[in-house]
Amino acid sequence: EYKPFEYRITGNIDGLITNVGDEILIKIGNLVGAAGYSSINRNKPRDLDIYTPSPYNQRYTLTFKVPDEYILDTESLNNLQVNKANLCGSYFVQTTYDQEKNEIKVIANRRNNRTIYPYKMWNEFLDLRDAVSEFGDATLILIPKPQ
Repeated sequence: EYKPFEYRITGNIDGLITNVGDEILIKIGNLVGAAGYSSINRNKPRDLDIYTPSPYNQRYTLTFKVPDEYILDTESLNNLQVNKANLCGSYFVQTTYDQEKNEIKVIANRRNNRTIYPYKMWNEFLDLRDAVSEFGDATLILIPKPQ
């Protein structure tokens, strides 16, 4: 039976948090997506099978404490929901906001089903890569609490 490999990281990441006027932007996609992980030209015919290092299931759980003087822009939270699945695997992101604790929780799960895919599954394989890449640009917005 496999047990999940878990670890905790604490540190600073340049550019993760930026201020724009009174708002704070958190580039959450940098932590659980893959910015710039874009697809190869889909129009180019492929005649070789697709090889990946291994099947895998990666799950990320991130928790952010919102500073007391801010609240979450819930529209930015709703825009982070992702649910993409096909025969190659899946990628989903679920987000919640606990108003009492003023805390954001993001759960992202990325699954690759196999090591080898027939070349005819190329577009499906790229669809999942695109979902991860698009989430790489995801941003949460914190706004000042109303006075």
